[in-house]
Amino acid sequence: MKYIKKSELYQKLNMLENAQDKFLILCIYNGLCGKAFKNLINMKIKDIDFEKQKIAINGGEIHMDSFFMKIAKEAVMQKEYIKKNCFSNQTNLSYMLNSNSVYILKSKPMKNNNNGLNPVTNNAINSRLATIKNVIDYTPKNLETSRTIDFLLSMKQQWKLEEIKMQLNKMNSNLYAYSIYQIINEKK
Repeated sequence: MKYIKKSELYQKLNMLENAQDKFLILCIYNGLCGKAFKNLINMKIKDIDFEKQKIAINGGEIHMDSFFMKIAKEAVMQKEYIKKNCFSNQTNLSYMLNSNSVYILKSKPMKNNNNGLNPVTNNAINSRLATIKNVIDYTPKNLETSRTIDFLLSMKQQWKLEEIKMQLNKMNSNLYAYSIYQIINEKK
């Protein structure tokens, strides 16, 4: 299992071209994706309270730090999506996003998705993640695990396996306590 510190993730995100992709990764890191990315697919601009720096999701709220907030604003305002992120030796293939879409993650405007007004699809998210993988080689599960480890380490540095299991249970997390325990102990 791979682990990335939040500060390292933020550095890597700065290497990506698209604010939409940065937002996607930050949402995954912060546990906002839902089953089959459903929360991301259905997340609307109105779900973000820019004044309070919060995202409303499934009846709850997630606080955004200043970096996440900056990226959320950029993702909402993004007009053009560049299909290839850095490290591409092809000419930049891009398309204009439909600024009338109510969704944060916007789909490529085509006839079959109401000219980009429909939500992005699961396949589109997976395609974006495959492209992003050139820069950020972490799976959604790695990102979720990293966030959990950062959260646990923010509370205390020493964790017993049973304590991790109890904390994951409180968080309604399906992550493996032993994997987290191993990573925390490797960091010593």
